[in-house]
Amino acid sequence: MNPSDIISSGKLELYVAGSLPETEMREIAAYASQYPEVAREIEQIEQAMVAYYAAGGEVLSNAEADKNLQEIFAKSKSASTPVVPITTQTKSIVVSMSRVAVAAMIGGLFLTTALALLMWSQQNSLRKEIAEIKSSQEQLLAENAKYKEADDAYQKQMQVVQDIFSKRVEVKTVAFNPFTNQPNTLTKEGNFILLYWHPQTKKVLLMSANLPQLSPNEQYQLWGMVNDGKTPVDAGVFEYKDGHLEASWQKDINNAKAFAVSIEPRGGSKSPTIDKVCMVGSL
Repeated sequence: MNPSDIISSGKLELYVAGSLPETEMREIAAYASQYPEVAREIEQIEQAMVAYYAAGGEVLSNAEADKNLQEIFAKSKSASTPVVPITTQTKSIVVSMSRVAVAAMIGGLFLTTALALLMWSQQNSLRKEIAEIKSSQEQLLAENAKYKEADDAYQKQMQVVQDIFSKRVEVKTVAFNPFTNQPNTLTKEGNFILLYWHPQTKKVLLMSANLPQLSPNEQYQLWGMVNDGKTPVDAGVFEYKDGHLEASWQKDINNAKAFAVSIEPRGGSKSPTIDKVCMVGSL
């Protein structure tokens, strides 16, 4: 068998690991003594193993790798173990025929590395699970806070609705504009807004409505009619979208005698547009 066949056979790696039968171990040792290129290949394999698994996986210099290799082989020698000298072009090294001890040491390094990788994998998996649990908890806490906030808002609304001092006001379409006395064509019969007003707290709560859909640049605005019932005070704009009014608090109103609704430019007006007043509700 020529040196190329020996090198490509795959037996040199097994030789270094001590995994070959005793007869084949002796054959490889003999080939190493006979062919310098085989000896160099064995040395390179040993150097690579030591450099990779020694020092916690750190990359070693050639001198450090040689030193570690010599220490490993020094520990593996025994009196009963024959030693075959292998001479390369640059130096002489001693190769032990009993590679079982070396294999055990390398195997121990493999085992230690495997256990470390297993622990690292398990730790990573555990960290991932903990992160997922934490994320789920944070999401649940956020959702719980959201539900609690919504429930608190609903409870406050119900307090006003159920309070015996609150006034239930139905703001309905009027046939004629109360300011211009012209026919109202903005809303029709059946359109309404239901609100609750508490005289003591001045709170105004819109609860439900049935209204025409406005253009994007228009908005409904609520007015509290105070004093003699003819002075409008801004109670704020509100949204009516897709046939739905979300219950909402409006601006506080004091001494209201009635409520009115007008259609204003989006954002509202300081005073109602007279010809756009379309709904009124008296107390």
